[in-house]
Amino acid sequence: MKNKKKLLIVYYSMGIGGIEKRIRDFVSEISKTYPEWEIYFFLKDQNSSYFLDQLKARKVRFICHSYPFLGKPFVSIGFICWYIWNYFCIAPDVILTFDTNLSYAVIFLTKVLFFWKKTKVFINTSVVISRYIVLTKARFSSRILPYIYPFADAIIAPTQIVKNDLIKKYGIFPKKIFVIPTWTLFIPFVSKKNLQYDIAYIGRYSFEKNPFGFLEVVNLVKKQIPTIHAVMVGEGLLYRELQQFVDIHGLHKNVTFLPFQHDVESIFHDIKLLIVPSLNEGLPNVILEAGMCSVPSIISSFPGAHEAVIHKKTGYIATSIKKLYDYTLYLLQHESTRIAMGKNAQKRVKTYNSYVIQKKYIDLLLS
Repeated sequence: MKNKKKLLIVYYSMGIGGIEKRIRDFVSEISKTYPEWEIYFFLKDQNSSYFLDQLKARKVRFICHSYPFLGKPFVSIGFICWYIWNYFCIAPDVILTFDTNLSYAVIFLTKVLFFWKKTKVFINTSVVISRYIVLTKARFSSRILPYIYPFADAIIAPTQIVKNDLIKKYGIFPKKIFVIPTWTLFIPFVSKKNLQYDIAYIGRYSFEKNPFGFLEVVNLVKKQIPTIHAVMVGEGLLYRELQQFVDIHGLHKNVTFLPFQHDVESIFHDIKLLIVPSLNEGLPNVILEAGMCSVPSIISSFPGAHEAVIHKKTGYIATSIKKLYDYTLYLLQHESTRIAMGKNAQKRVKTYNSYVIQKKYIDLLLS
């Protein structure tokens, strides 16, 4: 087909997480349903991963930068030169980037430096930006964001809280921000009996995700339920430190570490509760996935938590590690309440109509 349109996705690395799942889902759908579009990917590396391998099967074209993306103040000079060269070689119609320092460079180079081009730029934000800046001490971001983000054609936010944060803290024009929730393509599943794990942590081992909060909960629950069996599924820089925590507190018989699972859905079929102790989130995929599998979630009170869980109906929102422990212990000791909450969670996730949400996301990108 002549004159194909081109979508360029700029991302750091296809590891694990909710963003990677969404990329996998909508790229697969575009490649199947929209043959008039070619998809290109700018990545830091092509280290093999489950999601990356799936995308390669969809004939996505990958272009990798072998030098560091990041530098001072926000990206390396090598990346800027590399980006300019490949941008003109590909000549994309649409660029999708994410809320990292890469977004600033992509928007500036595409919409300011090359202002005469007609390329559309979309930003996918995944968390409350002001909270992210505080946690990561990214002062440069707080100064530059109000001047760079308005140049984007549209900003996609997963929740109303994320949108409100961009409007109130950074003065972004409301009509430029589109709230499109996260989705899950899991099939509804009714929780079974004789589950292998009591509680689970599923995600990256990073500071923002607070995996140590999960282990603190396990350590507290163990005092009341010595046989508690917890599972941590993921990977990340904090893995060795988490293992050390388990060693120090004698949790070897209580905690099982599993690497990222290709069939993560099977994990949700074998757990009683999902614990999300994150310091900052948008609308986490794992909560939707757990709900679709009739598993209630106990989450920390990050900004927008009430959009992810209905307190006391589909799970609990905890304001401290002590509260995370209290709610976890209560649901482990009250099976009927746990099962009822799981059913409520599944009913709520079903109302999201994930295929409609995914189509709305794709329609905005390709419009």
